[in-house]
Amino acid sequence: MRSAQGRVARVAGRARLRLVSPAARGSAEALAAAEKPDRLRVDVLDFFGNPAASLVAAGGRFLLVDLRRGAAWRGAATPEALERLLPVSAPVEDVVAALCGTARLVDGRAEARGAGGGRLGLAILAEDAEQLLEIGAEASILSARLRRRGAPAGPDLSFELFRHRAGAYLPTEIRLETRTGRVEVAWAGDLAVNGPPAPELFSLEPPPGVPVREAGPGEEVPALDLPLRPVE
Repeated sequence: MRSAQGRVARVAGRARLRLVSPAARGSAEALAAAEKPDRLRVDVLDFFGNPAASLVAAGGRFLLVDLRRGAAWRGAATPEALERLLPVSAPVEDVVAALCGTARLVDGRAEARGAGGGRLGLAILAEDAEQLLEIGAEASILSARLRRRGAPAGPDLSFELFRHRAGAYLPTEIRLETRTGRVEVAWAGDLAVNGPPAPELFSLEPPPGVPVREAGPGEEVPALDLPLRPVE
């Protein structure tokens, strides 16, 4: 299972996002890219297909650009920073792993927790955490839950609509949920898997003419007014 989950290093393509939180609820088209362990880019498109907002994270830093407002913020890539665009309070490594079709697996002892219907229940038991997995065909992860003692829980993940791409069995529908909200990602058919590295995608430089402000620890970054379509 660990070998199968390590086959995807990077993904990039067009996706539909569905965002659900107390502050925002709706769907949007986006361009997204992720490269393990911590490189992420999400460009939310407006109704005409133009970028409206962009989030980039790499090397422990983030850049958030509000293109409609003409402003940008840069700082440490904390879960709170990512939450300004994606309403899930999770480390960037967890979001990157999810977009690559997997969960970040903890180190520990594996223990079977039942099987049936083509699925195997698996628990990974660590000293300070328990990770519960549902394993399906070709050692794919169908769902994952992580609970840490004395620390915030990891995101609840679920994966559906698997396709064979670049030697991997990859989900094209992904759901991440935390205490702050939920993100659902549906990749389009042109998803590129394990393509050539593209470091320019993860540049932390703002577009020309857009002023950037350094967001220090605890500093509030204004919420984005995303071009969301209503959903039920």
